[in-house]
Amino acid sequence: MKKIIHIDESPITSYPSIANMLSMAWGKKEELLPWLSDHFVQLVVRPHHDTRIDYYDHADLDNNYRKIYGMPGYSWMRNNTDTIKAERFTDYIEFAVDHEYCLEPCLDNFYFSFSNCYQKHHYIHSTFIYGYDNEEEIVYAADFWELGKYSTKMINYNEINQSFNNEGIVNLFRYYKAEYEFNKKLLISSCRDYLESTDSNHLYEYSANNENRDVIFGVSCYDYIKEYFHENNDYIDFIPFHIFYDHKIIMRYRLEYLKSVMQNNVNVIDELIVDNEEMVQKALELRNLVLKYSIARTEKTLSRIYEKIDMLKEHDIKFMNSLIESLEMFED
Repeated sequence: MKKIIHIDESPITSYPSIANMLSMAWGKKEELLPWLSDHFVQLVVRPHHDTRIDYYDHADLDNNYRKIYGMPGYSWMRNNTDTIKAERFTDYIEFAVDHEYCLEPCLDNFYFSFSNCYQKHHYIHSTFIYGYDNEEEIVYAADFWELGKYSTKMINYNEINQSFNNEGIVNLFRYYKAEYEFNKKLLISSCRDYLESTDSNHLYEYSANNENRDVIFGVSCYDYIKEYFHENNDYIDFIPFHIFYDHKIIMRYRLEYLKSVMQNNVNVIDELIVDNEEMVQKALELRNLVLKYSIARTEKTLSRIYEKIDMLKEHDIKFMNSLIESLEMFED
């Protein structure tokens, strides 16, 4: 028997848990766009995690609860692996997929023959499983395998069973249908918090009131990443620069949705779309410069990286002010 749950390429590939969940629904993105349009605006940096920049909707700031798990249209469960009673992990995969659930277990890449870690060193990482073929004995999975790029693989049962160490947790996700009404006020507030580098905790009633948390918000993330990169440029973390790029890609989809609902402001939104595409290009150039610097570390390239960060931040501030102004003009 063969069963594959349909997935599409996610618009966000910064972190696996975001890419995994969005890939399940992106084939019906028109259902999800109202929710996506007033989320994934705010960015956060936790200095004690070094350069670990994240989306407010994904970061586990409040009681270890990620707001992305509240995405509409999803059923989410978390199982401790010691409660899995199947003889083989692939038996459990078949059971979950048969009930329309994708899985997110932590698997050891040491056992994957296609991995750079194969038989060299242990590297345990969350892996997205969305199908199986028990005649060919293969599992359909996705992760950041291709030089850090999110991609899919077919992995044989033996390697999957060896890679599962029966410790930790397994997330289970099922997508039904998203029903959500676009919240213009939430989007405006999120944009303001982002611009003013303000904690967005106040927007969510269920959030923990943790006044002592050491977190940097919004456009101040640019300054922190620049300073950290200046002091630690011997260590290259690409994630912050990919998130800056993904952040503008999400804005592309947000503007497309706003154009469909703000019929009286189409010309204004069109101008914002053009402006955002310029930021997409700037973010891509910045990311490519960091890649270039990782190969050939010259002072000239380093100086250009700092310059590009400042330029992107300045452009972002102007853009966000224009977006807020446009949203406030729009009548519900």
